[in-house]
Amino acid sequence: MKAVQNYLAPLTVAVCSIFPATTANADTFNGPFIGIDIGYDHMEVQDSFTNNKISPPNIEKYDGYSINGFTGGVYVGYDAKLNQKVFTGVELRGGLSKAKYSALQEDGGRVSEGANPSFSATVRLGYLLNENTGLYLRGGVAQADYKWTDTDGIHVGDDTNGTPIYRNSVKDSNAGLLYGAGLEK
Repeated sequence: MKAVQNYLAPLTVAVCSIFPATTANADTFNGPFIGIDIGYDHMEVQDSFTNNKISPPNIEKYDGYSINGFTGGVYVGYDAKLNQKVFTGVELRGGLSKAKYSALQEDGGRVSEGANPSFSATVRLGYLLNENTGLYLRGGVAQADYKWTDTDGIHVGDDTNGTPIYRNSVKDSNAGLLYGAGLEK
């Protein structure tokens, strides 16, 4: 099974912060920080499935179905001021996601896919609106684990005799781009 995910989240615009980011020194947007966030995951998935149980084999293609859900995580990073108004920084984040897709099949079976956990590394470039408020853009890479389940079985390859092998669930890991914008105070 091959799957491609365009991992667009967690959107860096913090929907809700449980705790605001805390800096280790008195100069905001200049030095180490740590925080907790809550956000929203959105993934677009492209996938294909070959049913070798019939002759000729049937190839099903899934293109563009989405997996959505809330996410939360912890992050650490470091910011550095480039001048009085511009700053840059790096950030590492680990999180858990409730993003899931589930559908009933024509034969009564059920197929589902869900993401969890995720890790990301990003850089950001920002502009200070005042001494304590920054507007920024963020970009980087993210990795997410996911689990695909299908009550009819998922073709995962053939054995040494060429006999198809089916499983009811498959776990995999995918990486993609993460980008967003934020306002931090």
